[in-house]
Amino acid sequence: MAVIILSVMLLLTSSTGFLGHLIGEDATRPPQAPNQVWYTLDNGLEIAVVPIVSLLPPSRQRVTIITFWETGAHNDPAGSAGRSKLAAHLIPLCKAGDRAARSYQQWQDAHGGRAEIRAGSRHCWIVEPVSPTKLLDTIVELGARFGELEIVAADMTKIRQWFDSQKRTGKQGDLDRLAGKLLDRLDPLQSGPRDRVDLDKLSIDEMRRFIDRAFKPVNTRIVIVGPFDPGPVVHAVKKRLSLLAGGEALVKPPVAVPAPGAVNPFAAMDPDHGMVARGWRVPALGTIEALSLGFFIPRARRALQQGHGDCIWDPFLDPEVLILHQEVFGNENFQPKSIEEAISRIDATINFAISAPVEGGDYEGARKSIGIRLGAYRVHEEVSMIDPLPVAEVTLLRRIYKMKEAELQNNFGRNALRQLQQLQEKYLVQEKAVSGTIVPSGIKAEKSSTHPGQR
Repeated sequence: MAVIILSVMLLLTSSTGFLGHLIGEDATRPPQAPNQVWYTLDNGLEIAVVPIVSLLPPSRQRVTIITFWETGAHNDPAGSAGRSKLAAHLIPLCKAGDRAARSYQQWQDAHGGRAEIRAGSRHCWIVEPVSPTKLLDTIVELGARFGELEIVAADMTKIRQWFDSQKRTGKQGDLDRLAGKLLDRLDPLQSGPRDRVDLDKLSIDEMRRFIDRAFKPVNTRIVIVGPFDPGPVVHAVKKRLSLLAGGEALVKPPVAVPAPGAVNPFAAMDPDHGMVARGWRVPALGTIEALSLGFFIPRARRALQQGHGDCIWDPFLDPEVLILHQEVFGNENFQPKSIEEAISRIDATINFAISAPVEGGDYEGARKSIGIRLGAYRVHEEVSMIDPLPVAEVTLLRRIYKMKEAELQNNFGRNALRQLQQLQEKYLVQEKAVSGTIVPSGIKAEKSSTHPGQR
């Protein structure tokens, strides 16, 4: 078993002072061990075991486990839209070994309401916080998920029903539909538009074959982060997970070719509000080019949120897509009253986010938030000692995108305005944009005659 030491993301200190003052007899410090270690098993499974300090009393402590699966919506062929998302939900919910099948709500209850499944375009994340006392049993269950899942019709039905219950309505539903249409142009899928779902066409046998073939150690990474003794955990990992058959690596789906332009306007579900959005493809995580997002995104969010708009960038689901959206026709102050005004608001936001002087607050904010996910900074102790999830997320992001912390940190903010200008010149240009408009049924058609991207 080869051991790969991951560059340290969280500075653990055993010195006295602030940390020593905070840690009382109810808090837990893990035994001395390497700060972060990646284990690559002979079957191809990569596992990071990361013991960190917790300031919480034992009854409230949690260990975050993330199972990262190298498959997503791009792996779904035509006629199988939603297959990867359905599979990502079946894996933790179906019967696995001695653990009985459970509903989504039962799964949530078992993890304190903080479990989640992030089914993205190219990857799926299964996030599960567990008590340190249940960690070894959970490792046994993780092993049972590989090849020991028992999928029955009731499991498929429950998950389909849960999907239906999660569909948002009103303004949030409009945002989901508009963002989906922009993603269809910026990152088109082989299976068709994102609002198309073929779940009713997917048989139990087909899902069994897909999971049995694709959910294999060679296509998976697991991260375990929290307050625990690493010795027994590493032993359990070797004993339970190293014996699994590795499987065959999935064929990487082709790189999607974007189709810039404007999507056709459509009617809003909300009778009083409309929406304008514009999106682009942006640099890949782990690159120096992507560092400029650390300034652009927070600035754009501050500007747009005044009028109930926002800047959407999700490093887990769609990391190479950025979308700005602005609500329109609302009755509140700062909200645009026409499509043209909303377009101007987005234009002004871009200009501000690119051209405004970079100040100390920009750097400080980035160091504590987006700069961490971009790979330039580490998770702060005051965060990680309460919640290990951010450390687990960044551990995976750095591994997936081969981030070089020293290089990224040295270049973050260096000639920041020039980096922002290069982002605009190379990526945020009109000819590469995709735009869209939602108009309430009560608004006259002439108000929606001009769409962002067609000006």
